[in-house]
Amino acid sequence: MDALSTALALYESLLGKDFYITIAKNEDRRTLHLVFKKANFPHLLGITKLNDLTKIAGARTSTLYNKIKRGEITYDYLSASALFTYCDVGRRIAEFPKISQLIQGLQERKVIIKFNPRRAGTMIEADFLIYVEEKPRIICLFIVEDYGSEGMYVPMSFFGTENERYLRNQTVYNVVNVEIVDTPKGKRNISPCL
Repeated sequence: MDALSTALALYESLLGKDFYITIAKNEDRRTLHLVFKKANFPHLLGITKLNDLTKIAGARTSTLYNKIKRGEITYDYLSASALFTYCDVGRRIAEFPKISQLIQGLQERKVIIKFNPRRAGTMIEADFLIYVEEKPRIICLFIVEDYGSEGMYVPMSFFGTENERYLRNQTVYNVVNVEIVDTPKGKRNISPCL
């Protein structure tokens, strides 16, 4: 099993689960309903940036997911891209197993950031940042409210960095509770609260 297959298997273990993350800062208390969708996987790994590859250029993320699942897109295929190193795709794939540590560690870490891209000097239009520090790296999972699903969030970007700019001058919330609910296929609760 190559690194891409390993990342896919880990991601599939997150599908079909609803993560209810209750956060608070002073009197502001809210529950984030985080879900992982198949179509988010290629983007999280940066695969969509490898548009010099014929199987990727112009393809929908759901199509890319299915091609990865069927073995039509492999790690070797991705690494042949002229953009593979520049876009840091290999490193994203290698660090992707840390996403489960990041999610599982929420209860212990007790911190989540209400993200403001201007303060970080970035164009990442995320609503929240979930992160874990593994010095010298910071593993970042940016989440955004899912279009048309108030209170439901999906991952939008994932990467590791040594640059602390994403953490500075942000609003920090404490994690009060994390509840993980297995959701039968086609039965997702769209309510932000249990």
